[in-house]
Amino acid sequence: MKKFLFICLSFMLAFPAVAQEDLEEAKAQLKALSKSFILVRLKTNEMKIKALEARGYTEEAELEKSKLYLENKETILSFRKTFDFCPVYFFYSNTSDDIRKGILSGNVFDHNLALIEPELLQSEVYFTAEFTETENLGIHALVLMDHYLMPLKAPFPFFERKYIFFSLIQQGKGTIAKRYNKKLYSYYEKWFGVKL
Repeated sequence: MKKFLFICLSFMLAFPAVAQEDLEEAKAQLKALSKSFILVRLKTNEMKIKALEARGYTEEAELEKSKLYLENKETILSFRKTFDFCPVYFFYSNTSDDIRKGILSGNVFDHNLALIEPELLQSEVYFTAEFTETENLGIHALVLMDHYLMPLKAPFPFFERKYIFFSLIQQGKGTIAKRYNKKLYSYYEKWFGVKL
């Protein structure tokens, strides 16, 4: 029994130190984000489209391409009109390995689909994002990740939900980006005591 109490007490004493370390890491990430940029991953569904074409389902493949075009266009427009915490650029999912390796030049473009000049991509730290499900919770959201496409973790505000009010209301991508932008500004002011 004494051993059990000792273990519990040790855990309780160690927890605040770990929580403080996590908070300091989150603050450093938010500060870095404010001085860097986000690369938003757009879907290509390349394998699915190729499989449809290989089987002779050209009409279905074209339908999939059209659907993806509209979805990606909505993603681009949602950030263009609502997000200003830091610059936002885009890349296609079929170049994800290059992004992980830091090969940004020739793979990253702006809201007009124009390639970004290499000098604008010179940053030691950059972040990625995607409209997807959170890794552990399975929440549909805009998820912020590191440059390896690995989700950040709490206490950093690393996602903004797609569904709100007990999953009864679905937000559009523009609303999600706008709310996430506001959340990042709010955390910055709360953690650093200054408005960005």
